[in-house]
Amino acid sequence: MKLGVVIVTYNPKLDIVKKNLSLLSKNNLKIIIVDNASSNINNLRQLNGVDFILEKKNVGIAKALNDGVKYLNDFDMDWILTLDQDSVLDDSYLTEFFQINLNEDISTYYPLVIDRNINNLASHEVLLNDEIRLPIQSGAFIKVKDYYLIGGMDESLFIDGVDFDFFLQLLVHKKKIQQLKFTFLYHQLGNISSRTFFGRKYYVTNHSPIRYYYNYRNMPVIIKRYRGLLATGRAGKKFKSFFNYEYKRTLKMILGEDQKIKKVKSILKGYHDRKLLSVERKRYM
Repeated sequence: MKLGVVIVTYNPKLDIVKKNLSLLSKNNLKIIIVDNASSNINNLRQLNGVDFILEKKNVGIAKALNDGVKYLNDFDMDWILTLDQDSVLDDSYLTEFFQINLNEDISTYYPLVIDRNINNLASHEVLLNDEIRLPIQSGAFIKVKDYYLIGGMDESLFIDGVDFDFFLQLLVHKKKIQQLKFTFLYHQLGNISSRTFFGRKYYVTNHSPIRYYYNYRNMPVIIKRYRGLLATGRAGKKFKSFFNYEYKRTLKMILGEDQKIKKVKSILKGYHDRKLLSVERKRYM
């Protein structure tokens, strides 16, 4: 079994990238960094033991991942580990994956996620029902042949919802996703901070206006694309409509985040631009 690693970067913090490479290099893995035209690319390229794909501009997370997987496929990889630049691997991250008996029916194994903002187990995964959870792509071990089976990540989405769409498409193809029990990823969802409203504590993510744009552009299309799958079980009420899915986070943003006007404008533009996307999913590889 051959495992390769794809790390996508865009103006990354080099100390985090170096920490992950230090762990991964001990296992003699083939590692490709796909860089989205970072301003600190000259410093990044000084790292040893990795190959690089240098995009001419920021092409987004989906295309960068697809380009990385295509590159690793030329080396006959069976599995890939995908990583965001702000995710940190636990010291024993690879141990469980290498020790378990890989199930032919399972397309993806994913870790337990610790949110670095609050140093606690995160709920980044989406619970569809008692048996099916959709993880984030960072830290996931994905079977290469199934990555190709569904045509890769949807590059039209650019960033937000890319992993959500990818794992839903695996489920459409009757593939299985399983959480590992002893593998931990330290990940940062935005820049979470707490607020109080009439004595009640809540959290805001403090995402940038551009992230609100892509979320409001992409998620209505994704929810429509998988309406039949999302309408069943525990997730049914949450995904009855895009507004059911998103209204709480948007309300918290209005109450507790900076740049409210700019973010609201981004939300309105994103929702308008959803019409530019196709509900029908395209193949990219």
